Amino acid sequence: MRRHPQIAERIVLAAPTLADSAALIRSSHERTNGQGYPDGLVGQNIPTGSRIIAVYDAYHAMTSDRVYRPGIGSDAALDELKRHAGTQLDATVVDPFCKLKPRQHSHRAPHPAPSAQSGKPKVLAGAPRIRRMTHRLAVGVRARPPTDGAP
Repeated sequence: MRRHPQIAERIVLAAPTLADSAALIRSSHERTNGQGYPDGLVGQNIPTGSRIIAVYDAYHAMTSDRVYRPGIGSDAALDELKRHAGTQLDATVVDPFCKLKPRQHSHRAPHPAPSAQSGKPKVLAGAPRIRRMTHRLAVGVRARPPTDGAP
């Protein structure tokens, strides 16, 4: 579980236009008090963008429905962010975020529409290839060009 920031960093580094974001993604689970991961960065040593991502990620995780629990309300999530400001989260990011009063909404992805011919959900043509490439990047294996004639 604690390796997912490094895995995400590797995936993003594979896309040259996103490479500048890789360090922000890697450090998004660091905590202001140094108890985060993967590098144990403290306070201002955590990139500003990563501190912003951490606050939004925490809010999103609390307000979104999960298989194992329903999401909590926006006000309760904001109270929880304030409670952890200065330890887990950067207070200079939490304060303005809470003033924005984000609206709670469903974060569920829509289901694909069924195909008119088969009645089954449509699947992107390149989805299996994308999954293979993502897996190879996640495990550190260089992605090979497709052999199935797909671009």
